[in-house]
Amino acid sequence: MTSSPPSPHSDVLIVGAGPAGLSLAISLAQAGLTATVVEQQPEAALASPAPDGREIALTHPSRATLERLGTWAGLAPH
Repeated sequence: MTSSPPSPHSDVLIVGAGPAGLSLAISLAQAGLTATVVEQQPEAALASPAPDGREIALTHPSRATLERLGTWAGLAPH
C-alpha cells in the first residue's frame, strides 16, 4: 500500500482501508473514477496486523468479485 498526498478532487471518498474499502477503490478505478481512501490505522499496522482472533470467510460470489478485480491471485497463496 502506498501513501500519497490527497488529491484536491476525488469522485468518491472511502472511509476504511479494509477488504471492502480497498475492493471498492479498485472497482471504481477500473470504472474510470478517482477515489480517496482514508484509514485511521497507520500503514505499518495494516501491512502486518496483530492477530485478534477474527477470521475472514469469503463466499463464492466474493471470490468471483476478487477475481474480477484482479486481486484474488495475490490472496490465494495466503
